[in-house]
Amino acid sequence: RLGSDPVARILRDECGNKAEFEEKFFAEKMKKFKKLFNGNRKVAEKYFSHLTNQEQREDIKKYIEENRGDVPREIAVAIMGLESGGDPKAKSKAGALGLFQLMPETAKGLELEVSKNNDERLIPEKNIAAGMTLLRSYHKMFGQWGLALVAYNWGPGNLARLLERKAFIKNAKDFGIDELKNVDLNIISKDTKLKYPYWVAGMYEITNSALNGESLEKYFKKEYATK
Repeated sequence: RLGSDPVARILRDECGNKAEFEEKFFAEKMKKFKKLFNGNRKVAEKYFSHLTNQEQREDIKKYIEENRGDVPREIAVAIMGLESGGDPKAKSKAGALGLFQLMPETAKGLELEVSKNNDERLIPEKNIAAGMTLLRSYHKMFGQWGLALVAYNWGPGNLARLLERKAFIKNAKDFGIDELKNVDLNIISKDTKLKYPYWVAGMYEITNSALNGESLEKYFKKEYATK
């Protein structure tokens, strides 16, 4: 049921109950597709319109590969697709900016200049490099890509405090990966309604197609929604 989705497989393999993950993934993927694209290929093409430029596509692929380190390429591509659709100037209501939607203080903490006259979050290479640094640090902190994605979206402090409240760790400010061996994405998403990792996984295939300049038509055929 996961088809050829590599991000879903990475996250599933971290979960104790793999069947439960697959059910959640499929359901959340279809919900996110409906919300983003309303079942309309033209809406999706508009969403990914910045990736129609071949030079921009190749630059994004190059910068991801140069900066991802041990971050799986597929996870990097999927986050970029979900966060910005490949628009280097994408801005959220909360003030996040760029391909990987970096908040001002987060970007400053990663040594990017964020000022009225110069905002380096708008520079694709620097935005991507900072996003990859964040993901690596969260994976090192929590030991799982599913939890790293929750931290990327919700913040590592929020996740750590949740784990402390749920008695998975003793101290949110000082914990080790060994304390997290009984935590998996199914538990976290059930307790907090945090679906971000499922949405990321569900965005990989269509984002990868857009990033390669391929047609998005197949994602809006009935067989895709039921595979």
